[in-house]
Amino acid sequence: MGAVAPHPRIKSRYTPHVERASAAGREVISGALSWNPTEVNILRMVSAGLSMALPVVIFASLGQPTAGVLAALGALLVAASGHEGTLRVRAVDLGVTAVIGISAVWAGMLLSRAPAAGDVAIPALAVLVAATGTIRPRVAKAGNQATVFLIIGASLPVGVASTRDLVAIFASGVVLGGLLGLLTYGIEVTVFKRQPGPPAAPKPWRPDLEAWAARMSRWDGWHYTVRLASCMVAAELFAHHVSGGHSYWILLTVVLVVQRDHSAALLRTTERAVGTFLGVLVGWWMLGPMPAALLVGVVAVIGASRLYLKSANYMSYALVMTPLIIVLSKADGNPSTDLLTERLVDTLIGCLISLFIGSLPWLRLRDAPAKV
Repeated sequence: MGAVAPHPRIKSRYTPHVERASAAGREVISGALSWNPTEVNILRMVSAGLSMALPVVIFASLGQPTAGVLAALGALLVAASGHEGTLRVRAVDLGVTAVIGISAVWAGMLLSRAPAAGDVAIPALAVLVAATGTIRPRVAKAGNQATVFLIIGASLPVGVASTRDLVAIFASGVVLGGLLGLLTYGIEVTVFKRQPGPPAAPKPWRPDLEAWAARMSRWDGWHYTVRLASCMVAAELFAHHVSGGHSYWILLTVVLVVQRDHSAALLRTTERAVGTFLGVLVGWWMLGPMPAALLVGVVAVIGASRLYLKSANYMSYALVMTPLIIVLSKADGNPSTDLLTERLVDTLIGCLISLFIGSLPWLRLRDAPAKV
């Protein structure tokens, strides 16, 4: 008996979709495993590691380990700022980042005392950032920092502690990280004779604002804003029904993985999910007893490598951030497997929301030509 030939109608109906899905899968896997060429600045990495480890050591010696974790988060804020241009340009960049981050954390702490207001304010800020992010890259960067640290501030266990004192501790880490960054620049210039390039000529805002207004006058200019808004609303709903004290990880995941470009969004979602899963496996190994010196060393190593990994391979970056959370939690107390379970579940929920609400339903619009 001869072989049965495939039905031509079935082949014509499903083959293109299977081929597209297969090609997209190969592209995502290739992107997740690839390493982007990234400059390795050892001096800058050492500075970033010290800026996170020193607060843990200083406040632990004062008997306030919780304050050390909060100050380390402040150093984390400015780790990616102040790396380009002259001393003045770097100082301004660090100053702007500090003001935005400290204000966002302060606002988040205030919102934590009024959860209903936070449920509205956090998605509203994310939508505003999405709508204005195409004006200039600096606007997008500032908006993303404000959103991320507003969520972090709203999630901090403030309890009966003074909000002003907590903000001051966070700001101390920001100042320490900024000073170490400027010190790194001084060493590069005086010791290694690395001179910064000429400062960029100032650009007028009017052309950028006019171009942004023209983009936002069309429906396709609002695609990303609507996608992110719908994902944030879904994340808020899930956060209210997920047990545990770290449901803000769902919101953070959505903010971090929903991208303007659909291909980048699918890749970022995959990298975040797989990296977090691998990080949880490493984190389980780190739940056991750990000497204080080793704990500080792990904080320093991850703090030093995270900026390089974020540019070189985002999956590896997502992998190391979970162990960082574990060691910072160990400095503040004794983390349990529940913390790792929450980390994994909340991240996966955020990734699924981003995939099924913020990406897949919009593929047809992505493939359709934009009407100008």
